[in-house]
Amino acid sequence: MTTSRTNTRLTSLAILAGLLTLVACAPEPSDPAVTTPTPAIASPPAEPEPEPEPTETPTPTPDTVSADEAGQLCLDNKSPWGSYVPTGPPVAHERAIEPRWFVLIPGENEHGAGFIQCIVSADPNAEHVVDSSEIYGENVTDEYIEWALSNNPTGL
Repeated sequence: MTTSRTNTRLTSLAILAGLLTLVACAPEPSDPAVTTPTPAIASPPAEPEPEPEPTETPTPTPDTVSADEAGQLCLDNKSPWGSYVPTGPPVAHERAIEPRWFVLIPGENEHGAGFIQCIVSADPNAEHVVDSSEIYGENVTDEYIEWALSNNPTGL
């Protein structure tokens, strides 16, 4: 019986030694030489996307005239006023349309109180003071100002 037991032990040891040898010779999982094959999926070759055509984005031109500058431009444009003399600071109203500014300057002449009115453009390529004139004070109402903000008064 000892022989049989010895033979079983020797066989077990031989099997264990063989397994250890196989494990020792097996490649490491992080071994770069060992790759796991991936199944190839047939797909049509990808067509390169066409290069987008460069588009020229216009650089927005900032308004070149502020409300204060519009008032000053109106003050500086004295020739069409006739005999009106400014009696107060200019008030520039921003319009919904171009030319951008509607400017009123309180003034008076030999006929009484009134206003100097100007339409001033903020467009850098246009003449800034588009038009100017005098208007009697009683004609400058809130309704007139509202109207002038969205219309181009003729005769200015």
